[in-house]
Amino acid sequence: MDIFALAAVAVIAAILSLTIKRYSPEVSVAVSLGGSILIMVVVFSTLSPFLSEIDRLYRGTGMNGEYGKILLKCLGICLISQIASDTCRDANETALASKIEIAGRASVLIAALPMFSQLINIAIKLIGS
Repeated sequence: MDIFALAAVAVIAAILSLTIKRYSPEVSVAVSLGGSILIMVVVFSTLSPFLSEIDRLYRGTGMNGEYGKILLKCLGICLISQIASDTCRDANETALASKIEIAGRASVLIAALPMFSQLINIAIKLIGS
């Protein structure tokens, strides 16, 4: 992943968005969103080696791979809700942005529920013995 290329895409999208904003705010938001999507596609496509390495490490330790999947799912939820929230703020929709953030937090709690229940079971076993 070339951070300089990604930074250039971000700066170009920002300049285009600001230039177009005077004439058509809707198109300005679309340009900003398009730049964001392009950057995220490149970032997610480069995460494949990272995910493979994490999977290899989990298999090597003998730990339950389910926990890693839950953590990565929560990370994905956080990234998606942050991008959506930022896009709403760019469109001056702060109320929607805050609702998306709340929905993202709730989704993370729901996704992490199996880990919480396992942690509580371990604590109960330790207290009971």
